[in-house]
Amino acid sequence: EASVAEIHSPFTTVHLRELLSCLVVVAYYIYHEDMMSQSYLLASCFSKLLTDDILPNATKVKGFLFRQPEFAVEALKYTERCWEVFETFCGVYMPHRDDRTMTFRHLMLMFKHLRLLDDQLTSTRLVKIITAERVDPPCVGLEITFLEFFEVLIGCAEVKCLQVSETPEEDQVLLTSDNKSTENLPEETDDANGHSQLTGNVTSENVETGEMKGQDEHISPPAEHEARLHEEDVHSRKSQTHLLLQFQLFLEHHLFPAVAFYQKVTEKMEMLLKEQNNKGP
Repeated sequence: EASVAEIHSPFTTVHLRELLSCLVVVAYYIYHEDMMSQSYLLASCFSKLLTDDILPNATKVKGFLFRQPEFAVEALKYTERCWEVFETFCGVYMPHRDDRTMTFRHLMLMFKHLRLLDDQLTSTRLVKIITAERVDPPCVGLEITFLEFFEVLIGCAEVKCLQVSETPEEDQVLLTSDNKSTENLPEETDDANGHSQLTGNVTSENVETGEMKGQDEHISPPAEHEARLHEEDVHSRKSQTHLLLQFQLFLEHHLFPAVAFYQKVTEKMEMLLKEQNNKGP
């Protein structure tokens, strides 16, 4: 059986049997009162959960993290450092509990204590980000998972770091992985140019005989389709690059320095308090 720390950790491996077991338990708590018959109750609840909730929404990815796959891959590289922040403030606000948990109220206090709120990222805007994917009215006393904590950081980055560089030079410095993903773009351009030159040569050679009449019309639609797909791909990459730059800027220039300063001040205050206690009255 997993320990309390392992249950909350995003790095704990979950096997298929454990996942299915958790889904059965969740299905029971949601639907057991709605079942007309108590026969095969667990199977009936699980079937209803699958048909009503899981399967219809299987391809409807929500949240700030997984809506763009390439962004998610890069953003998850910050999981370990953000988990350290999460654990730190779980210990600050709930020091007497063995499990590291945080509520929405604690999350808002963390942003206040780290002085991350400003004219752009206001407390009202923070509440909207926290409750963005919730249908029920917000309850600040609810516990949150690390995934929810991580997605709130991404949502705050989009609000707080609106101004990011869009120059290729700075993008290359911050996002080397994006450069690797676009290394083949010049080759594709060259291939397209070569295709155009070949078409032009054939047309010029046969223009007198008229054998290639209508060739451009035959080739143009696929070429336009490829160009449109390429343009959409480039736009998607730019969007994900921009979002990743915002997230990196928020973490490296706002969150992590604020946490380091908070810890330094806290340690200094604890040392001063300890010295005063040692001196006595």
